Amino acid sequence: MENGYKFSFKPFSFDSYNDLLMFGIPVLGGWIPYLGFNTEVRYEESVLSEIEVEKKFFVAEWLLRAVIIIYSEKVTVLEDENYGE
Repeated sequence: MENGYKFSFKPFSFDSYNDLLMFGIPVLGGWIPYLGFNTEVRYEESVLSEIEVEKKFFVAEWLLRAVIIIYSEKVTVLEDENYGE
């Protein structure tokens, strides 16, 4: 009987972020605990200028649950050469 479907067994794959998945669950942070330090930098626009926000944090993740502790946050105002014109 042909219904257009076929069986496939694929225990390992990659998601859109190129993280390794095992049976659809991430290997790091899912099956294997993940502990690590990370830094996030993002840019935001305010009324007068652009600002840079840098956060440093510690991540503990296992079985798709995570605890994140932010230990440093730095906000920098980026100079605009056209300000005041």
